Amino acid sequence: IIRSGRFDIKIHMGKISRDLAIQMCLDFGCNPEEILDDSTEFNPSELQSKLIFYSKNRLYKNSIDNVQANKEE
Repeated sequence: IIRSGRFDIKIHMGKISRDLAIQMCLDFGCNPEEILDDSTEFNPSELQSKLIFYSKNRLYKNSIDNVQANKEE
């Protein structure tokens, strides 16, 4: 996003390596094998979107599992 008077510097954010993508997965608490494909470079923005979606779905599933477990008790 570039708006007049708001930024002094432009920084190009290119693709990231597989090692950094794996580290992002681990930082989000996700299993890299479930998220990453066979690519060697990844768009960090797209990867972050996948990780957030995966994390939210995992939290939702865990919540449902907890509710069902409490009903059975």
